[in-house]
Amino acid sequence: MENIDRNSIEHFVFDKSFREWVLNPATAGAHWEQWLQEHPEQHHTLQYAKAVIYALQLHQRPLPEEAIQREIEKILSQLDETGDIFTEEDLPAEPQPRRSLFRTPWWLNIAAVLLLIAGTSYLFITHRYQRNITDAFFSSASGKLIQSFNHTGAIQRITLPDASTVYLENNSKLSYHDNFNDKKREVYLEGEAFFEVTKDIQKPFLVYSRNIVTKVLGTTFTVRAFPLDKQAMVVVKTGKVSVFKIENLTEANAASAELKGVVITPNQKIVYDGKAKELNKTLVDTPAFIAPPQATEFAFDDTPVKEVFKTMQRAYGITILYDEELLSSCSLSVTMGNESFYDKLTLICKAINASYEVIDGNIIISAKGCK
Repeated sequence: MENIDRNSIEHFVFDKSFREWVLNPATAGAHWEQWLQEHPEQHHTLQYAKAVIYALQLHQRPLPEEAIQREIEKILSQLDETGDIFTEEDLPAEPQPRRSLFRTPWWLNIAAVLLLIAGTSYLFITHRYQRNITDAFFSSASGKLIQSFNHTGAIQRITLPDASTVYLENNSKLSYHDNFNDKKREVYLEGEAFFEVTKDIQKPFLVYSRNIVTKVLGTTFTVRAFPLDKQAMVVVKTGKVSVFKIENLTEANAASAELKGVVITPNQKIVYDGKAKELNKTLVDTPAFIAPPQATEFAFDDTPVKEVFKTMQRAYGITILYDEELLSSCSLSVTMGNESFYDKLTLICKAINASYEVIDGNIIISAKGCK
C-alpha cells in the first residue's frame, strides 16, 4: 500500500482513485477499504476529504471567480472565529498562506463554496463531536476492522461475530471488528439499520452513531443516524434500550450489565436534536401490538375504565397514567377492532370526557371524572 500522509486532506481530494471510491464504493472500493482497515487512525482525515467531494456533487455550475474568493474569505473568517474546532493533528504539517487557496483547482474552490452555501457544517462545526464518537469506537479496536457499505438499493443482511444480525439500509455503512473484546460488543453505524442482538448480559452491545451511543444486552431495535440529518433516532421493537449522549458515556457505563442513560421500551423512541444537543423521549408514530392481536379483545360492556386502560397497556406496552380515584366511577361500553392505538385512545377519552398527551414516552390522561 502506498504511504499517504495522515494529515494531508488535499492529497486525498486530488487522488482520482480516492474520488472514485467515495462516489462509487461498490465498484472502486477494494484498494481504499483495505487501506483504511490497515490505517484506522486516518478515519477523520478521510471523512474531511469525502465531505469536500460530496459537496462538489451538489452543484456543477461554475461560479464567478469573485464569488469564489468572497465565499472562501467567509470560510477563512469562520475558521478564525472558531479556532478550537481543529486540533493540531487535523491540520497539515506545513500550512500554506491564505492566498495559495485561490490557486487551487476550480472544482476544489467550488467545493469549499458549496460547503458554506449548502449549510453543511460537516467539516467544521460537527467535527469535534464526530471525533469524540469515532475515537471512542476505534480506541477500543481489537482484531481486524470490517466495514460494510450498502449501495445495493436493497436491505443488506449482516451477521456479526456474536451471531447478532444487522439489516443495513441502503446508503448506510456498518463498521465492526472481527472479534469483540472481553467486556463489550461494539459497532459503528452511519445511516440506518435494524438490529437483532444476541442476548449476553455479561457483554453489552453498543452502537456508536453520530453523537449518541445505544446500549443493549439483547433485543431488537432500529437506529437511524445519517451524517447530514439534523436528528438521530433510536426506536425499540422488543426489550429495553439505553441511549447516551457520547459525552455522557463512561467506560464503567459501557461495560456495565445495567441499562442506565435514557431507557426506552417497545413503541418508544429517542430523538437526538443535533441543534439543541438534547435527547427527547417520546412514542413512535404508529404504536404496534407487543402481543399477538388475537390475544387481546377490545370489546367492553360497561367495563370500568381502569380495566380498559389495563387492556391498552398490555396490548401496546405503553404506560397510561391517570387519577384512579377520579375515574373510579367511569365505565365504557364499546367494541374496537383495527383502529390505531391513538384512534382507540381518542375514542376512550371522548367517552369519558377526557383528553390525553404524550409526555416522556408515556400517555397522561386528564379528566374531570364521571357522575
